Amino acid sequence: ARLAALEDDALWELLASYPLREMVTTSGPHPVFADRQRALFGSWYEFFPRSEGARLDDDGTVVSGTLRTAAERLDAVAAMGFDVI
Repeated sequence: ARLAALEDDALWELLASYPLREMVTTSGPHPVFADRQRALFGSWYEFFPRSEGARLDDDGTVVSGTLRTAAERLDAVAAMGFDVI
């Protein structure tokens, strides 16, 4: 229902009649991605397991983080108020 305006012929006619910029061009159809309900109110935090928990080994070699080391940060992320990883 929220995306119904995208299919409204009157809207497309209005946009075609009063373009927002000069030299408007058209291209093929582009899919629309609509998030799930959770995206409307969830607080999202994104991090990469390889970076999370990465460290320097004794010889200076970088050791990447793993899912296990990333899991150790979950409580800290939750304490910041995030509820979706």
